Amino acid sequence: MPLLFLIVGVMFLTAAVRGKEQTDELLTLLKRDFTGPNNFIIWSFAVGIVAGFGYIPKLKQLSNVFLALVLLAIVLRNAGPDGSKNFFTSFYKQISE
Repeated sequence: MPLLFLIVGVMFLTAAVRGKEQTDELLTLLKRDFTGPNNFIIWSFAVGIVAGFGYIPKLKQLSNVFLALVLLAIVLRNAGPDGSKNFFTSFYKQISE
């Protein structure tokens, strides 16, 4: 848990160092992630349901497979509202800046 707080702190510190425009962009992104269609709460509910099946010993392996599939779908799904911006283009853009 402390590692999670460290990562979030570094993320906000990096946005603050880059300037007000980057900070506003980060806050807009976070707001969009928690509200609207296809939001974070729906994905976290899906991960929780699939992970919950892992407590049943006979379904543990199947749960792990579906959990990996859900996490892969989260990463690879289209991020832009028009479907033009996906994970790989966003990642390349952040690395090249």
